Amino acid sequence: MLKKILLMIGIFFVLIFTLIVIFYKIFLSSPSSFIPDTIINIETGKNINQIFSLLEEKNIIRDKRIAKVILYLKQDKIIPAGYYHFPKRISVIEVVDRLRHGDYGQEKKRVTIPEGLNVRQIVEILAHNLDNFSKEEFISLTEGKEGFLFPDTYFFFPQATSEDIIKAMEDNFERQTIELKEETLRQGKNWREIVIIASLIELEASQAEARRMISDIIWRRLKINMPLQIDAVFPYIMGKNTFELTLEDLQYDSPYNTYRYRGLPPGAIANPSLDSLEATLYPIPNEYWYYLSDKEGNMHYTITHDEHLKNKQKYLR
Repeated sequence: MLKKILLMIGIFFVLIFTLIVIFYKIFLSSPSSFIPDTIINIETGKNINQIFSLLEEKNIIRDKRIAKVILYLKQDKIIPAGYYHFPKRISVIEVVDRLRHGDYGQEKKRVTIPEGLNVRQIVEILAHNLDNFSKEEFISLTEGKEGFLFPDTYFFFPQATSEDIIKAMEDNFERQTIELKEETLRQGKNWREIVIIASLIELEASQAEARRMISDIIWRRLKINMPLQIDAVFPYIMGKNTFELTLEDLQYDSPYNTYRYRGLPPGAIANPSLDSLEATLYPIPNEYWYYLSDKEGNMHYTITHDEHLKNKQKYLR
């Protein structure tokens, strides 16, 4: 009798084990059609159902309903967006755990975009750091966005698209400039014009005080429709700096040439720092109309054009 009972118990546990294995194979294991090194992009704003539908479609999980139940039992509702790398088959429980903890399965690339670079310069940095980056696509998608791509240190997935990168930089710009945009409205000024002026100031001077001094000069010149005559536009339009310019260069036909055309250029010439944006909104009142930076970066201001010409002979020759 005891042997019979023990046999029945043994059979029972074998059946339970078999059922567990079958259940695991049918519901918890990844599909046999899973492709090693699968990468999926969970986009910002996707809901749980959309995320698990994508995982099911990509053969990472067998049944999205099981995954949703597991997530519910874990009492989590948020899955971080990003590119998730699945090098091998894992159970749906492991998949859910990775998602809920934002375990992407790969390292992000650290990319630093210095202040004052234009799109063409940013492209070179991104291409150097990201393997699948398309220069042409990035330049095309950033048309009209010069000045609004915030210079900062970013962490991008190796698979990051131009859209991903641009969105990260634009979103950062929006976050960093909330108060400055509010101040622009209080002053009754145009935000796009603020960004354009800030880009000019960014490349004209490196010190905070000098930037605020130049800001006042630019605003007063604009007020009386006096040509801005800013040398910083020439590296942008023809690749020449102040010390390389000729009289012929000053007449170069470009809407960005502030010697030839009055008013502001049609767009920013760089992506400015917060310091330059602040300098644009908070100028230091002064009596000067002209300024220049010598080869050591020192600023020299004058009231009259004749004095300015003397400074040119003294500091730029």
